[in-house]
Amino acid sequence: MSSVPWLPYEVSPLACLAVGDEVVSELGERGLPADCNRMFVRDPARELEVRDLPQGRAVFLGAFEDGVNTYWLLIDSSEVWMARGYEGDRAQQYGLVNSSVAGLQQVLEVWEAFAYAVDLHVVVVFALGIVDLELAGEVQGEHGRTAEGRPVSRRHCPGWP
Repeated sequence: MSSVPWLPYEVSPLACLAVGDEVVSELGERGLPADCNRMFVRDPARELEVRDLPQGRAVFLGAFEDGVNTYWLLIDSSEVWMARGYEGDRAQQYGLVNSSVAGLQQVLEVWEAFAYAVDLHVVVVFALGIVDLELAGEVQGEHGRTAEGRPVSRRHCPGWP
């Protein structure tokens, strides 16, 4: 399957934050992926940073690839929330991502498997020469299409002109 490493969080700080034994176990044993196809990216410099959200006190878990939209674990409820937008911006919005860390782990596992399967399909399609390279050279931007018309990203095909 995928080669994305899942890294555990430090157990001592989690226990000191009183996030609950179940959360300490889930994050301290399995952890979360270092980079789950840019949907969830760990940031060691901010990991376990504590902040007050409108929903309650929260611990930083990671961010979307842009670094602006961030994932937070609510200490009291163990829910995972996303803060959308820049911190301190009045327009910043908050949304429930999952009701538990275990739920977030499951979602990221499915996303990782899906993205891996899509990447593998694109690599096989490219390796078999199904992509029209002459047409690909004329494509502007980052995306092209397979012979069947399905989109293909240049990031999946390093040899693509």
